[in-house]
Amino acid sequence: MSRRPNEKEVAEFVVWRWPDHEQTRSFVFKTWRSFNQQGLAKGNFVSDLVSKDDSKLFQRLWEMVLALHLIKQGFAIQSHESGPDFSFDLDGEKVWIEATAPEPCDAIKERYNRQGGPVPHEQILLRWTSALANKRGRFLEYLNKDIVRSNDICIIAINGHMLHEARGISMLPYAVEAVFPIGPLAVNINKRTLEHSDLYNSERRFIQKPSGANVSTDSFLNQENRYISAIVGCFPCWHPSPFFEMTIVHNPFAENRFPYKRFGAKFEYVCELGQDEDSIRRI
Repeated sequence: MSRRPNEKEVAEFVVWRWPDHEQTRSFVFKTWRSFNQQGLAKGNFVSDLVSKDDSKLFQRLWEMVLALHLIKQGFAIQSHESGPDFSFDLDGEKVWIEATAPEPCDAIKERYNRQGGPVPHEQILLRWTSALANKRGRFLEYLNKDIVRSNDICIIAINGHMLHEARGISMLPYAVEAVFPIGPLAVNINKRTLEHSDLYNSERRFIQKPSGANVSTDSFLNQENRYISAIVGCFPCWHPSPFFEMTIVHNPFAENRFPYKRFGAKFEYVCELGQDEDSIRRI
């Protein structure tokens, strides 16, 4: 059941959630007010936001931050009660965005609750690949129902605020690691002369779940996923934070391409397909 936006209700919740962080309270409430004034808070948005459930809170906060970022880029954003979260028109084409903020698994929670130990890179990446797979499935549903047309641009936007880390073991954003087979930094050493190569990223086509099942990390090299135009990654939710990073990664096989340098992301990556090898670079 939908509810009308209520600024008093949101203000009281923000004070309850961040009693000792005035800057955070101010940011969240101002973000909410701007989002609400755009008429984008539809359906259960408010009840999710003030539910005292962090998974719902940061999902909705990410949607607000993302929508306002896109408005700053000059796009006329529309929100939807059914179908993808947002849409806007770009040069005569329809762009759809599905946004998500994955929750941490127990291993991630344990590491950051005790504030020590190695960073659980693989567990974090598994949360990214799971969120990506879920949203790919949603877009297929929307395409099958003709909510999204076959010539529309489809973007999946993932926020890693609850996963605590912006970059993976490759030293690249998780948005890159989730769709291309980029692994840890490596170096080749000659056993006889001890001469070594420059650092490079090793190839990693999959990671393993705790169950032992393999999860692909090369979905943007799989033409079955050509209906996804790009993935956007972000960390954290606080736009004023010096650690705020927004990354867009373009799918080289996309049927409908999102144009370069239009999303307003801090980092932008493309893949150039070659006969013998593919090259992933930041533009």
